[in-house]
Amino acid sequence: MEKLIDSHISSSLKEYTFSDFPIPIERSRYDECREFVIKEMAALSEVKAIYSMGNVSAPGISDLDFLIVVSSSFKQLEALQSIFQNLPNDFQYIAFCHYPYVAFEETISHSLEILPLSNMKLVYGKDYELDRLEVSNGTHLSVLAELVLLFYPNLFLDTLLLKNIKVRKCIQQLNSMSFPIEFARKNGYNTPGFQIYLDKLKSLKSNCFIWSTEEVNLVVIQLMKFAIIQSYSLIDFILKGVLKGRDNAKSTYSIHLNAFFVNDYSAERSFEQSMKFFKRTKKTAKFLPYAFHDVFCNMINYERNIERELLVDKNFVNLDNRASLYEEYEDCLVRAKMKQMVPYPYIFRLIESSSLKKKIIYQAYSIFAV
Repeated sequence: MEKLIDSHISSSLKEYTFSDFPIPIERSRYDECREFVIKEMAALSEVKAIYSMGNVSAPGISDLDFLIVVSSSFKQLEALQSIFQNLPNDFQYIAFCHYPYVAFEETISHSLEILPLSNMKLVYGKDYELDRLEVSNGTHLSVLAELVLLFYPNLFLDTLLLKNIKVRKCIQQLNSMSFPIEFARKNGYNTPGFQIYLDKLKSLKSNCFIWSTEEVNLVVIQLMKFAIIQSYSLIDFILKGVLKGRDNAKSTYSIHLNAFFVNDYSAERSFEQSMKFFKRTKKTAKFLPYAFHDVFCNMINYERNIERELLVDKNFVNLDNRASLYEEYEDCLVRAKMKQMVPYPYIFRLIESSSLKKKIIYQAYSIFAV
């Protein structure tokens, strides 16, 4: 697989544009920034609780993540956004990669079933015991399948194909890959590649301000290629350990996810199809096993789904009735007018595609997914 990827994706730095280089920042500034942001958010009367998440593993690369608990009648959105938009320069760099995650009092017991968060610490307000909520292995597997559906391997592949490397953002994305790897390991799946990946990632974060800019850029590209391989490994695990194959199913697609669900899947074939698709259309798309169509179906409600005309196969596996969890969370976001606060593209954030995009996808479908 490594040779196949190298044959399509260059490691020559001259072929890429690099920007958003990490800035050295003292760990103490993270502590000061955290205290400042917590104080500002706590001053909002409708914020019920604030949780701090994760740890600062790489000052200058890491950001600060928060989860706030509010009710669906929340009316202080503009004031909340203003806190982050008006942070001092280095505080904005530290804490405003995205807005805080949001949990609602009405659905608090289900929050961690759709928000893959960890290492939470209550820093203000009522203790909802989110750091002690039990999440089943089945939920971990469902979240893992959904993360792959939404992100992998194209989180890395698209960046490499478009050749626009935002270095800090890419390192953060590479770091986020540790979470699906952790989920897989918790469910008994491990490969030597996982540990090699984590070791390479640790080295990159440790040496980011020691190596030359060229060395950092090259390692980022190489590690993103390696992340693609680990992504396909996760797909294989989910396909064999969680979902049931559909050898006799007809291939289909999702316009809004730019995803094809194919019945003749292999990692090598999937990658080559993505390359072929990009070469012909200059657009990116992913090719997943047809069984991932079940994951897609379990995240949505047929009556409300913008792609319901495409979902012809209703005999999909039930992954803990995930659609009701997402619908419940979406309803709270809509009532609070906070849908833009979700920091990653859940199904309900997807908007209607343009006619041009639909035309491209339909044409490609006739070429690839038959």
